[in-house]
Amino acid sequence: MPVTFNNVSYIYLPHSPYEHVALKHVNLKIEDQEFVAIIGPTGSGKSTLLQHINGLLLPSEGSINVNEYTITPKTKVRSIRNLRREAGLVFQFPEYQLFEANVHDDIAFGPKNFGVPAAEIEERINSLMTTVGLPTSLLERSPFELSGGQKRRVALCGILAMNPSILVLDEPTAGLDPRGGAKSLNLIKKLNEEQGKTIILVTHEMDIVLEYCQRVILLIDGEVKADGKPADIFMNQELLAESKIVQPQVLQVATRLIKGGLKLDYRNIKNAEDLANEIARVKKGGVSK
Repeated sequence: MPVTFNNVSYIYLPHSPYEHVALKHVNLKIEDQEFVAIIGPTGSGKSTLLQHINGLLLPSEGSINVNEYTITPKTKVRSIRNLRREAGLVFQFPEYQLFEANVHDDIAFGPKNFGVPAAEIEERINSLMTTVGLPTSLLERSPFELSGGQKRRVALCGILAMNPSILVLDEPTAGLDPRGGAKSLNLIKKLNEEQGKTIILVTHEMDIVLEYCQRVILLIDGEVKADGKPADIFMNQELLAESKIVQPQVLQVATRLIKGGLKLDYRNIKNAEDLANEIARVKKGGVSK
């Protein structure tokens, strides 16, 4: 079932001198198995929106529907406890999610608390370590002894161990080198394409959004300003200027070429290889698909 925001507003520290309206009457629907990016300038409400999806935050107004759960300002946290199993949130900083003495116990924590049998937990742990490309020799290590990329993958394992249908990620490549970031993103893409998981991520890296995501939702000052295909959003110069979003590098090059008279179809371009192919197609007098 889709994730639906119905006129959702959220206010931090209401009725105080520090009151801040982070979300303003947000309406949107994210369908099953979509790969969606939430983008926007700092302070636009991106992380706040993510934390509503599994009930870490309750709306000040409106409601959120996630699978069979409905979240409102009056929802009791106990009543949506099982939602955390269906909508898994991976934080920007994995240290916020790692707390057990060793990697094994960290990954096992979630399914154990949801009553998954011990034998099945062991199967999940071993399978997930293989899935994320980590050796099982790390299972007895403290998660805090690992590298940044390893910590991030262990945190992801801890969420995937509960087999969520929705995976929510806040800055999944933050602090990773390009190679490590690409590995993480390819894993996330695989989970979407092969296991049918809905992926919702926040990132400041627009090149990632263009290459991996099917859809992008732009927030400005807590409101949905645009919603559409990444290439269409990133070729809207007026929108980019208003939101202070930097166009992906490959589209910066494509834009210059288009202004120079080359009739490229930007919708065919997601990365440097696509750009080269599109230039070759135009030079050969090809027709865009």
